[in-house]
Amino acid sequence: MNILKPGVLLIAAALTMQAFAQVPGVPAPKPREVSLTERSDLARSIAARFGRNLPTDTSYQAAGPFRIASNKQFSYLERSDNPTSSAIELPDYGLGTKPLDPAANSRDVLLPRALTVLKKAGYPVDELSFANFQDEYIGAGQPQLLPKDFDPRKDALLVARSLRFERISAGLPVFGSEVLVGLLPDGSIGRLRYHAPPLDPVALKAASELARQVAAGGWKLPPELDADGIKVLDLRAGLGVSSFASVQPRSAPVVRVTFRRIGSDASLPLQSTRAAYYDAKGVEVVLDDVIATPPTAATLKTGR
Repeated sequence: MNILKPGVLLIAAALTMQAFAQVPGVPAPKPREVSLTERSDLARSIAARFGRNLPTDTSYQAAGPFRIASNKQFSYLERSDNPTSSAIELPDYGLGTKPLDPAANSRDVLLPRALTVLKKAGYPVDELSFANFQDEYIGAGQPQLLPKDFDPRKDALLVARSLRFERISAGLPVFGSEVLVGLLPDGSIGRLRYHAPPLDPVALKAASELARQVAAGGWKLPPELDADGIKVLDLRAGLGVSSFASVQPRSAPVVRVTFRRIGSDASLPLQSTRAAYYDAKGVEVVLDDVIATPPTAATLKTGR
């Protein structure tokens, strides 16, 4: 039987951080020893949040602000500069062979359970807004024999359902924050990725002003997006924060533009979709300093 289980944690990425692509001029975080103090910090976090102790077979790794405790029971990752930015996964989560009943695991059922378990674990939930489900399926088959209209939602078993949340602060979206939680049948956490760093009040105020500018029609698309072959799909103002994996935390008031570029070759109409951040003057803002950075909108337009 083939098991389809997406890698949703950043743990594997953190373990191979030296292989990350870097923004030019930003040094890669170097692997380092995990001190006894940090090991104690990890043990306290895991016990307080999840009621679990670190077994003797636990291995420890660290690079930059990331520190990891991994064993046969679970893998856990947190940032030393903001320990609420953390992730945990149990190896059995998403590997069930019994189908999950969507009706018995609806939003009305799972949402209050997820919020309760997050609060119990000490994670702030006041700014979280349910976005959608991330469903996982299990099935068997030969890829080359699958029909073109193959849909795993119809032809495989639903075995796990995680809840994804967006973050809203002072009425504004906080781009870059991410919360994903999956519950085990007993109601405990089987998977969690939580990244909702503290916000700079000054940056949040500036983001509100930018949102008013956008709403009033005073913000203009940068020239590279106002061009043939590019279709703007969504445009929203808010506060952008750097991702979980970024070494240096950053934030800035931004306009997030989601756009699609359509190739000029009519016989092979290739399309690419991405989102980019821009400041009040329409200059692109890059918040992350690790992981391969997508090409800028100007690069997409020129093909360079």
